[in-house]
Amino acid sequence: MAEALPRGQTVYRTLGVGGEAGLIGVGLVHKSAGNDGRATRRTHWSAVLCLQGSAGYRGGDGRTHAIVPGTVFQRFPRVPHSLDIAPQPRWCECWVALGPPAAEALTAFGLADPARPVFTINDPGRIQRAIEDLQPRLHRSDAAGLPQLAAEVFALAVSLLSAGPRRDADDPRIAAACRRLGEDPRLELEALAAEIGLSYERFRKDFRAATGLSPGAYRIQRRIERARSLLLEPGMTVQRAAAELGYPDAFTFSAQFRRVVGTSPTAWRGGR
Repeated sequence: MAEALPRGQTVYRTLGVGGEAGLIGVGLVHKSAGNDGRATRRTHWSAVLCLQGSAGYRGGDGRTHAIVPGTVFQRFPRVPHSLDIAPQPRWCECWVALGPPAAEALTAFGLADPARPVFTINDPGRIQRAIEDLQPRLHRSDAAGLPQLAAEVFALAVSLLSAGPRRDADDPRIAAACRRLGEDPRLELEALAAEIGLSYERFRKDFRAATGLSPGAYRIQRRIERARSLLLEPGMTVQRAAAELGYPDAFTFSAQFRRVVGTSPTAWRGGR
C-alpha cells in the first residue's frame, strides 16, 4: 500500500488497461503567479475551483474571464486554454479530472458546456472538503477499489457542475465590479453601483444573475480572502486585520470569519 498522501498534492489514477480513457483524478494545490499554460491542449477534461487568489482564464468560448474565489473554470479535451495567475494573494485551487469518455457523458447530460466554461458556485467549501476526502483514498486504493472511486469522482463532477448557474460573469460592468471589490472589499455597494453606472436595485439583480451571488455575499468572500492573507503577515493582529477590512470591531470580524471558514481567525492562523 502506498504511503499517506501529503495534503496539497494531486492524484491521477487510471482504470482498465490505462491511458487517458480511464483517467480519474482530484487535487488541491497552490501555484505560483504567472502563466499556467498558454493555449495548452489536454486530452482529458477537468473542472478547477479557485479557492484563493485571482487569474484571467481564456477557454473554448474565446473570451477572457476574471477568476476569483468561488469561480469554476473547465478545461475541455483538445480545446486550447490559458490561465494567467495574479501575484497576490497566493493562488490555491482544487479540481476534479476525468478521461474523454466520462467528459463526453457530462456534455451529453447537458452539464459540461464548452461554450460556457466558467461559472460561480455558492459553497466552494463543500467541494473542497469532498476533494480532500477523496485524495487519500484515491491515492491508497488498489485496482479492485478504483471502479467505486471512479463513480465517486464522476458524482463529484456532476455535483460541481450542478452547483452553479448556467450564466457566467460576462457583463463588463459586473466584471468591473468584481475587480473593484477584489481591490478594495471595503467598498460601499451603493457607491460601487453608481460608479459602474447602474441603479442599486439593477446592480443587485444583474450581479446575482451573472455570478450566482449577491453583491454583499461576494464582498464577504473577498473580505475573508483578504483576511486570510493579512493574518499570515508577521505581527498582524486580529484587531488590526478587522480595522483594515472595515469591520466595526474584532468580534464582528471573528464571527463572520468563523461562519465562512469554519474556525476562528486565531485558530486558522495557528494551523498554517
